[in-house]
Amino acid sequence: MNHSCDGHYHQLLELLGRQEGVVDQLLVTAQRQQDALLANDLAAIQAAVEIINDLARDLSTLENDRLGVQQLLEQQLDLPEDISLQALLLLAETGELKTGLKEISRRLRPKLLTLQELNNANNTLLNNAIGLNNYLLRLLQPQQTYGGTGSLTGPAGGNVLVNKTV
Repeated sequence: MNHSCDGHYHQLLELLGRQEGVVDQLLVTAQRQQDALLANDLAAIQAAVEIINDLARDLSTLENDRLGVQQLLEQQLDLPEDISLQALLLLAETGELKTGLKEISRRLRPKLLTLQELNNANNTLLNNAIGLNNYLLRLLQPQQTYGGTGSLTGPAGGNVLVNKTV
């Protein structure tokens, strides 16, 4: 393997390390978001969402950079396009570089799975909260009401919440 490939593998290791740092921050923030959702703390939910959006942009940029370095390695090593990261790591020279790449890849996998589980749980909590809010709004905004004379006002249909015989 030539020095150019070694340099690209070092770039790959550095990018994966930075991605792991962002994933760690996303895990902490997603847990904070879940805590805020369970506590119904709107300000904390909004703060967490803003941080998550910023971190997601950072992760996306790093992923694009990683894919660019990976593409250079594919070209230099005459490999098929879109080879998996695991397959590319197997081709790295033995030694510290290969060990470092395997180690960071091994650490990232469970973190990404945990992040996906947290995101799924948070989305479920959000959808349940939105459903509950919509239900409460429908209850609080009836389709028809009774006017002062006892006649119905508003659009026809829907449930009437006030009984005029009272």
